[in-house]
Amino acid sequence: MIADEKTASVVDPAEILGTEDVSDEQWLALRRDVHCSIVLHDALAGLLEAFGPVARRLSSENKVETRKGILLWLLGRSREALAKLESVRGSRESAMIAALAASDLGALDRALEHAAKAREGGDSPQLTALQAELLIKRGKLEEARALLAKFSKKDGDQPETHYLRGLASDFEGEIEEAMAHYEKALEIDPAHAKTLFRLAFLHDLHGDDARALEIYEALRKQRPVHVNTVLNLGLIYEDRGDFSRAIACYQAVLDADPNHVRARLYLSDAKASLTMYYDEDLARKEQKLDQLLATPLAEFQLSMRAQNCLNRLGLRTLGQLVAKTEDELLETPNFGQATLKEIRELLGARGLMLSTTRGAPVLARDLVRQQDQAEKEGVLGKPITDFEWSERIRKAFEKLKVQTLGEVVAKTEQDFLACENFGQTSLKELKKRLGQMGLSLKT
Repeated sequence: MIADEKTASVVDPAEILGTEDVSDEQWLALRRDVHCSIVLHDALAGLLEAFGPVARRLSSENKVETRKGILLWLLGRSREALAKLESVRGSRESAMIAALAASDLGALDRALEHAAKAREGGDSPQLTALQAELLIKRGKLEEARALLAKFSKKDGDQPETHYLRGLASDFEGEIEEAMAHYEKALEIDPAHAKTLFRLAFLHDLHGDDARALEIYEALRKQRPVHVNTVLNLGLIYEDRGDFSRAIACYQAVLDADPNHVRARLYLSDAKASLTMYYDEDLARKEQKLDQLLATPLAEFQLSMRAQNCLNRLGLRTLGQLVAKTEDELLETPNFGQATLKEIRELLGARGLMLSTTRGAPVLARDLVRQQDQAEKEGVLGKPITDFEWSERIRKAFEKLKVQTLGEVVAKTEQDFLACENFGQTSLKELKKRLGQMGLSLKT
């Protein structure tokens, strides 16, 4: 998440949750703020386990349970939020947020049902826009256009109005007309997320995956991130053979919604493709290294002293040379430290080194895996200050006295959960960040 502490510091989520009447606009604004601030997100997550002060300010137990459901939705836990809100006694507020949660999950019919119930309790521009969008996506274009006519009169030249008109044209197959509306929306608000998503989708659909990738990546940096943005971005990365980034996209969706069926399926396929890709990549590296090890030493410009020493040892190729230890070379007459330095420089320039074990055979497969391990160890040595972490994770690092990624992955989940104010939400965030670097906590 992108921290905006200046904005977040003036927002008290407990104050809003404890206020009896909150508008649709306020809820939507708070959700945007929550997903743009680590501090605000952590404050809301803390309320899940300490809701008492908020509950005491509300008028009924039903209102308390409704606000708990809204709190889950604010945190992006839409599936849990919908289940909670559908279990309380119905109100205009619970119906509106349930409609938004169902829309997040792609449950369009349930979302429309809840939106209709919310409308019975009173209209708002946010509700009208939501209902129109849901109707368009369900193919009920005439009903959607009727709502849009009212919406346009009330709200005039707003980006959401142009987006919805474009969406209706888009779903009718009138792409040029849709693009004109989308462009108008972006003239008013260049960062309008829904419009950018549809543009990226259309570019992807018509084969311009470079432009689609550019827009999806820009959208991914906005908060809150739409699930379909991340899924589509993952699919483009898969098409390009970048399976690691695709996996990171699908995992991000599953971190927010562990039961997301498509994300789970895509993740499984991407991991299988990544394994196949790495196997092929390792095979290519091994083949290339085999060719290098077979290179005759005569092809290299070595000093006469070095050539004579290597000839005495009967060494003819690089592969035979790297099988020798430094001690074995130094035992050869006239082979001193200067010649050893020359050999080290020759090998080092090609990513090779002398053996550390006498008589050990040198296989390209082993050398490739040693190089990969060295790369990983380089990551483990990086200080944690090189990366961005939430406040709770940083405090846990301080408590556990870890300073590098290697020290982090040497800890278990239980080590972190034992830290004060470090719960499952923080653990999930930590595991996700480590997973993106190909790392995991000790088991």
